[in-house]
Amino acid sequence: VAPEVSQGSNDVVESSPRTHQKFTGKFVGSSSTGCRELARKFTGRMLEVRWEFDKRKWELAGGSSERCQEFVEEMIGQRTLYVEYRS
Repeated sequence: VAPEVSQGSNDVVESSPRTHQKFTGKFVGSSSTGCRELARKFTGRMLEVRWEFDKRKWELAGGSSERCQEFVEEMIGQRTLYVEYRS
């Protein structure tokens, strides 16, 4: 990801809806095709995340208590990384 996009997305996380609109407009341009493409990619990514989460829940359901503990520790670690990244 380009540095300006990374910085812009970091700014958007902590900004108003108006800032978000301005950032999105710069990112995709004024093209409605660009907006649709961005929405399609975002939706696809969210579906990937959902599928991965469902897959892990399924693996957990068939696993041992040891695997359950590993899963919980892994999920807590991922959440910690996410919080640290946003800070």
